[in-house]
Amino acid sequence: MNTDQPTDSRQNPKPLAAPLTSAQSASSADITQAPFFHDPAFQQFWKRFCSFRSVIEDLLQLIDAGRYKIEDLPTLRLVVEDAFTLYDIVEGKTRMSVLLALMERNVKPEVFASLLVDLHNFLEPRLPQLVRALPLPTETVQ
Repeated sequence: MNTDQPTDSRQNPKPLAAPLTSAQSASSADITQAPFFHDPAFQQFWKRFCSFRSVIEDLLQLIDAGRYKIEDLPTLRLVVEDAFTLYDIVEGKTRMSVLLALMERNVKPEVFASLLVDLHNFLEPRLPQLVRALPLPTETVQ
């Protein structure tokens, strides 16, 4: 038995995989030839990874081609959370005021003011019609 490399004597007396040499690259390495490839625990991971591979590749392409640079996981989490907030608003689970309050805290005051002016300009011609469409209260408030 070769003692130059560490071994995992619990399941396989063969030497563990040697590190890639400078002549090899991760992209050219064939994972199916790795000594651990047929290990049942690795196979569970590999099957799950393969089922997500196309989703991961599409996500990475989307991130790379997006209008804004997403360089790390915390930024990606914030972007996804923002998207969820928009979906919650559209589905009626959250009020638009939640998003506006968040924006008020996180954007420059002049940007927020511009947004409010734009929102006012959007709502002004529509608001009277929306108010007229509201059902009348059935009881009088005293």
